[in-house]
Amino acid sequence: MRAAIRRHQKGVVLLIVLWTVAILMIMAGATGQTSRLDTKLSIFTAQEIRCKWAARAGVEKAIALLNEDDPTTDSLNEDWATSAQDLVDVQLEGCTYTVRIVDESGKLNVNTATREQLLGLFDWGMDPAIADAIIDWRDPDDEPGEEGVEVGYYENLPYRYNIRNGPFKTMRELLKVRGVTGQLLYGEDTNLNGKLDKSEQDGDLTLPLDNGDDVLDEGWIAFLTCYSPQNPPQDPAAQTKVDINQATAEQLQQLGLTAEQAQAVIDNRPSGGYTSLASLFSSTTTTADANATGVTAAEQQTSQQTTTPPLDIAAFRTIVDQITIQTQQGQPKININTAPLPVLVAILGGDDLAYEIAYRIVEYRDSALYGFESIGELLDVPSMTSEVFASVVDLVDVRSNLFTIYSFAKTGQAGAGGASWFVEAVVERGQSPARILYWYEGATP
Repeated sequence: MRAAIRRHQKGVVLLIVLWTVAILMIMAGATGQTSRLDTKLSIFTAQEIRCKWAARAGVEKAIALLNEDDPTTDSLNEDWATSAQDLVDVQLEGCTYTVRIVDESGKLNVNTATREQLLGLFDWGMDPAIADAIIDWRDPDDEPGEEGVEVGYYENLPYRYNIRNGPFKTMRELLKVRGVTGQLLYGEDTNLNGKLDKSEQDGDLTLPLDNGDDVLDEGWIAFLTCYSPQNPPQDPAAQTKVDINQATAEQLQQLGLTAEQAQAVIDNRPSGGYTSLASLFSSTTTTADANATGVTAAEQQTSQQTTTPPLDIAAFRTIVDQITIQTQQGQPKININTAPLPVLVAILGGDDLAYEIAYRIVEYRDSALYGFESIGELLDVPSMTSEVFASVVDLVDVRSNLFTIYSFAKTGQAGAGGASWFVEAVVERGQSPARILYWYEGATP
């Protein structure tokens, strides 16, 4: 009996030992797994920190490149626009970074664009209802446009929010406007790298959704901006432009005008000052324009008799890049050297003639090493008339000071357990340090 009891006790002890060993093995395994996870997390965190600072280094390198750039003109043939070799796959402490620089001055400003200009982007889905909603979002009143909406619409949404009734602060704010979707804003380029990635040409197989046509749809963000320069406008010599409403005859002569022309500008200066650069010269049809548009010589002469501008076209061309109007300072100008075709079409009126002239502008700038070197060169573009030139002269420039910098950093294992980091910065050059107008950073765009 006692032997049986002892055997039973030994069995219980053995069972306890086995359970104890099993529990200890489970604890050891869990501890090992936790330790491995902690190690991986620690490695990933270290990689992410490297990527974070590498992406920031990319932004600083881009700013340095922009500051070294010749400010006389800015075109798509320059290093910052062509993704220079020292901006692509740059090795830095166990990771690489790639920088993309986009000229914001080549875009239509959503805070100042007219309804007609917004509708001029119709090939990119800008329907009237969205155009009116954009204008209603930015204007200070509560009166909706023809097809727009005001505060009542947004306050009655399931998750309501306030309409700004002021200028857009960021481009992502457009997503709050009725009818604007992420697909419209970003197109297929949701990572903002400007390249057609594999996932962006496979239809509905993977996000983002795309049409699989092997052509990258960059969305509205490629054509619209909300940023405006804060520094005074500069001439090709990087000097502050002369305000024609304040300039003396001596200052105007220093720009290249004769004494008679300079005095004519002052004598013709309205009591409230010039409100447009176009008012300095005659926008009546020239002889060459008359041949192109069918205006008769008699009609041309009658038109010229009704206007007495202080300058002719030739004189205006000599000073147009060196002058400004005080009331226009701070207003965004569109760089005709970097503006995409649809932006040019929009500011030219959005009609068939606008398409023709915009196409000719792109042809002209592509044929020159540095593009347009003066606003006045627009008059040399085929199909350009003095009337059309007068309608855009206050809107355009051949230089840029606002740029968006996209910096992407990743480890060698990015996409397979590795880390990555993204920085987006809008900068205004022309001062040291460069002014940062917008900054975003994170693991994804």
